[in-house]
Amino acid sequence: MVARLLTALLLAGLAEDIVLAQTSVRAELVVVVRSNSTITGVSQADLRRIYLGGITRWPDDHRIIPVLLDPQSDTGKLFLKRVVRMTDIDYAQHWIGQVFRGQASAPPRVVRSAAEAKRYVTAHPYSITFLAPEDVDGSVKVLRVDGKAIDEPDYPLAW
Repeated sequence: MVARLLTALLLAGLAEDIVLAQTSVRAELVVVVRSNSTITGVSQADLRRIYLGGITRWPDDHRIIPVLLDPQSDTGKLFLKRVVRMTDIDYAQHWIGQVFRGQASAPPRVVRSAAEAKRYVTAHPYSITFLAPEDVDGSVKVLRVDGKAIDEPDYPLAW
């Protein structure tokens, strides 16, 4: 009976939530920009819009360059599921449509690793990406999300 329920939940994409709750493991993401950026925070809603192509410019009118960790990686899957609220296939189809309709010139830049994401963000001043907290170093600046820092109990990118 329990095995069938777990299988059904897994198929529904909910097993991860239950496993995290049972093991008290806190899955977290941080949003980062270049270390000398003037940007200090972003809302979760705006972050979603940035990665869907709805927001394309920073407040100072520079073009935003979103960087996406490989959607097949654990961090990439978590970001797409929890922030963008799409599967990797739906996300790819969304961007194919955006480009085809001329609503965007290109989808977010996809990188294979956290190290590659940090190198890209460091080299491109108006880029933004997300990382697992353990991948953060001095080359990037962690943004507040919805006004909250990662060490606050109600940080929105912790589940």
